[in-house]
Amino acid sequence: MSTISVCSDKRKRYTRIFVPLLLGIFLLAMNAFGEGKEALRGTWAIIAYEAEGVSIPEEQITAAKLQVAFLGDKMIQKCDGNVLSEATYKVESNRTPKTIDSIMTNGTEKGIYLLEGDVLTICMSKPGHTRPLNFATNAGSKQMLLRLQRILPNQTFSPVASFTDTDRILKESSKAVVVVTAYDKKGNAVNRGSGFFVRSDGAVVTNYHVVGMASDIKVTSGDKILDVEGLIFTDEKNDLVILKAKARDLPVVKLGVVGKANIGEHVYLVSNPEGLENTISDGLLRGIRKIGNKKEIIWMTAPTSDGSSGGPVFNKDVEVIGIATSGISNDSRNLSFAMSVKMIKDKIGSKRITEIKESGLGNYENTATYWNSLGVEYSKSGSYEYAIEAYKKVIRINPDYGQVFYNLGTAYIKVGMYKQAIERLKQAINTNPDYAEVHYNLGIAYKKSGMHKEAIEAYKQAISIDHDYAAVHFNLASTYCKLGMHKEAIKAYKQAIRINLTMQRFIIISVLSTAIWVCIKRQLKLTSRQYVLTLKI
Repeated sequence: MSTISVCSDKRKRYTRIFVPLLLGIFLLAMNAFGEGKEALRGTWAIIAYEAEGVSIPEEQITAAKLQVAFLGDKMIQKCDGNVLSEATYKVESNRTPKTIDSIMTNGTEKGIYLLEGDVLTICMSKPGHTRPLNFATNAGSKQMLLRLQRILPNQTFSPVASFTDTDRILKESSKAVVVVTAYDKKGNAVNRGSGFFVRSDGAVVTNYHVVGMASDIKVTSGDKILDVEGLIFTDEKNDLVILKAKARDLPVVKLGVVGKANIGEHVYLVSNPEGLENTISDGLLRGIRKIGNKKEIIWMTAPTSDGSSGGPVFNKDVEVIGIATSGISNDSRNLSFAMSVKMIKDKIGSKRITEIKESGLGNYENTATYWNSLGVEYSKSGSYEYAIEAYKKVIRINPDYGQVFYNLGTAYIKVGMYKQAIERLKQAINTNPDYAEVHYNLGIAYKKSGMHKEAIEAYKQAISIDHDYAAVHFNLASTYCKLGMHKEAIKAYKQAIRINLTMQRFIIISVLSTAIWVCIKRQLKLTSRQYVLTLKI
C-alpha cells in the first residue's frame, strides 16, 4: 500500500489569496519605516519661531499655544486650539536636505526639514521665493524657521531643547567654523570636511582623515579662501590635526571642559555637511568614554553627515567640548562620536609649523585611519565584502583602533556571517562595554543564528545602558515571540511604542503578518490532511 499526497485546488486558492496579502503587508511595513509623511503625521507644538532673522520670545510662543498638525495630505496651523490656516503639503525624504512644500491658494511655500526623534526643524520661504539652502534666516531672507516637538497621546507637554540656545550658538560661533578641503598633486579636491579656528592667526582644528591624502589644503571662511602653510600638530591614531592657515585677526571659538558636562544634557554640532555651510544639529550627550589620562571619546545623538567631520561640538555655554569624527544613522536613531577637546588643548599654542610635504600626509594609505575610513565608505555604498577586508587591514595595522571591531562585526552581519560577527562584537564589548549599539548588534547576530536566549541577554544589556533605544525593545519583543514568551513580548512592544510612536504601525503590521502566516500554515496542514488519497496498488 502506498500513500500519495495530492495538492488540491483549494490549497492553491489559499496560496493565491494569502501570498499577495503578505506581500502587501510587507510593503506597508517598508513604508512605515520610511521618513515621509508617515513620520510627520500627528500634532506638533511650536517651541521656537524665527522670521527673517528675528526670533519671537519663547514665553509668547508658549502662551499662544501654537501648533501644527499633519493629517493625511493636510498641514493645519493652530493657535490656542483655533485653526489659523490649512494647506496641502508634500515631502521628499530622499533628497538632501529633505524638502517640504506647503501648497496654499496664494502660492507655494518651499522648505527643507530635519527630523530628529520627536523634534522637527523646518525652514520655509515665502511664496514666490527660492527654497532655503540651510536652517538659518537673516534680515531680508523672506524665510521663517520653525522648531517643533511632537505631542504624544496623553503627554504633558514640556519643550525639550531651547531653540534660543541653538540660535545663539550658531550666531556666536559660525564665523569661526570653516570648510577644510584637501587637494591632490593635480589640484583636484579629494576630500572635504569641517574645522574651526582656535587661534586668531589661523590655527584650525579638524580630523586627520579629512586631510590625510592632501598634497595641498585650503580653508574656506565665509567668502575667503585661505592657503594652509603647514601643520602644527598631528595625531593619526586619534584622528586629529591642527592646521596653520595664512591669516590674522580671525574669530575663534571658546574651549570648554568635557568633565563638566552631564550625561543627558544638550550638545550642539556646527559643521558644513553635504555642502551646506554653517548648519547646526543638536542632540543629547549619551556618554563619555575615558581611556587613560588624556583620551576621551564623546557619544551623542546630534546627527552627522558627510562633511561634518572635524566640526566643533558645543555645550549650551557656547564652549567647544569635542571634535566630531564619525556617526551612525539608521531608522531608529542617530549616534555620533567626537574626540574630547582636551586632547588638543595643550597643542594649540605651539609655534612650530611643519610643511605639508614634510608632514607625512602622503603615507596616509598606510595608516589605520585611512583603511577604517575606506571601510566606512564601502559600508555606506553596500559593498560589505570590501568593507570587511578594509577593517581587517585596520586590525593588522593597529588592533586597538577606535570602533574597528564594531564596524567589522556589523559588516559581517550584513553578509550573513553571524559566527564571525559574534566573535568581533564580543571583542568590541571587551574594548568598550558601555556602548549600547554593540550589545544591540550582538543580539541581532545571536538572533540570526537562532540563539534566541543569548540574543535576549544581549538586548537586555543594551537596554541597561540605553533604556530609550526603541529598536532594542522591538527586537527583544520579536525574540520573545520566537520563544513563545508572549507576556514579555507585549511588555517590550509597549516600551518600543512609548519611546517611538512611529513604531506602532510597524509593530501592528509585524504581529498581524505573523498571525496570518500561522493561520496559513495551519490551514495548509489541514488541507493537506483532508486531501491525502490512499491508493491500493
